[in-house]
Amino acid sequence: MRYYANFEFPYPLIAQEAPDDLNVIVVIPAYNEPDIDKTLISLINNSDFQGSTEVIIVINESENAPAEISEFHRSQLNRLQSWAKVNSTSRLKFYPVLRDKINVKQAGVGIARKTGMDEAYKDSGASAI
Repeated sequence: MRYYANFEFPYPLIAQEAPDDLNVIVVIPAYNEPDIDKTLISLINNSDFQGSTEVIIVINESENAPAEISEFHRSQLNRLQSWAKVNSTSRLKFYPVLRDKINVKQAGVGIARKTGMDEAYKDSGASAI
């Protein structure tokens, strides 16, 4: 058995328990993505997965992000949270999260992807030490 303990956060970013039949977890890093809805709608239209699916959208920004980007991300987070409530089903759930104030040397798609994958790992029910 493999163990993993290098989490970005010691606590879950998603409060809901993962369903027992969770089969697919999609992680989408997002920085200043005004058209992300098209991607999410595409997942809805092509979600013929066996078992349940979770989509984790990690909106990310560095500690020195321009004010207009930060404002956009907060607005987008609120909008996506509302969108997720309307468009999530029992078999396809959307979870937008905001990862902000990332150290400039670490900031980028890699840390956003790792944040989402850490959360996916926690949701998978795998053992972690």
